[in-house]
Amino acid sequence: MEARDNIVVIGDLNLSTISWLHSSNNFRFPDYSRSSIRPASFALLDAYSTARLRQVNGVLNTNNRLLDLCFISKDLGQNCSLLRAPAPLVKFCRHHPPLLLTLELHPGHRFKEIAETNHYDFNRVNFVGMNNFPAGVDWNTSLACDDASSVASTVCNVLLYAIDQFVSKKRHRKPANPIWSNSVLKHLKRIKRAALRKFSKHRTDAAKAENLRANAAYKRLNATLYKNYQCDLQNRPKSNPKKFWSYVNKQRKESGLPSNITNGTIEVDTVESIAELFRTKFCSVFSEENLNAQDVANATSNIQTMRLFGSSFTINRDMVIEAGNQLKTSIGSGPDGIPSLILKRCLKFLAAPLAMFFNLSLTTGVFPECIH
Repeated sequence: MEARDNIVVIGDLNLSTISWLHSSNNFRFPDYSRSSIRPASFALLDAYSTARLRQVNGVLNTNNRLLDLCFISKDLGQNCSLLRAPAPLVKFCRHHPPLLLTLELHPGHRFKEIAETNHYDFNRVNFVGMNNFPAGVDWNTSLACDDASSVASTVCNVLLYAIDQFVSKKRHRKPANPIWSNSVLKHLKRIKRAALRKFSKHRTDAAKAENLRANAAYKRLNATLYKNYQCDLQNRPKSNPKKFWSYVNKQRKESGLPSNITNGTIEVDTVESIAELFRTKFCSVFSEENLNAQDVANATSNIQTMRLFGSSFTINRDMVIEAGNQLKTSIGSGPDGIPSLILKRCLKFLAAPLAMFFNLSLTTGVFPECIH
């Protein structure tokens, strides 16, 4: 984090072999006579010193070790304090005690996260500019290739470039309250924060007890509301599948196909091993049935048998537009980062290259690799 020219760096640096001396101005300095400092540790400390940062944490964990360090700008050190928090915000870990850092800033100084990401706002798109953008593109020359994957990549890259030029961007902001919050929980949150501020200024047993009571009340109601929220999601996967899968992807911290899976015993992370794990699982639960010829005929009676690969079947521009107009409008994107809204509203310039790509794929019998 930073406040104008002031910087705060907090993290588990795992420099447990360093002993720290406390100074009168709230800073802590390595005690080289009682420390074992490796070259890498020395380089790290030297870099922080060069940046005019000072270490202020001296709260030891249950093993009497100091793993978490807090470096702050020299100018912040005169009006700061760091102590063990009365109650942790997350599950307690004996290696990392909860810390409470108090800073007094000058008027006008505000903290902000340095790492901020922008996302495309597909509710604000310049479709006129996007549809006129590739007017000068010679698709016949650009897509003159016999490789379906290469053609798909070219079309995709042109579209992604157009998205970057004509779709507005918005800054992603984490919501202040969880989605299951209500007015009572928000009120308890304000009480909890007020009690924590009071304890940071007046470190009395009464202030600590007040903070613990406020924190316990908030945690009880939050746990109840979260449990009800989970039950609601589990009971409505059919009525609101988008909400259900949005929750699942948020818990996974990724969307699309999983990068690794486990069956509870082993964990795999390659395409081949994932497929093999599924095959093994399906084989273990499949109950083989003997089907007669009539059952097979009934099951395949509605399957088209026309062979498209290498045939004279051709997809034209009008067919692409007709199919595109039937897409369900959505701003959610898949692995390629392109939502159906863009495909549907940009058929004016996409129809021709998509028709060329589909025909190449059908002629060669090649389905393109996942590009993104």
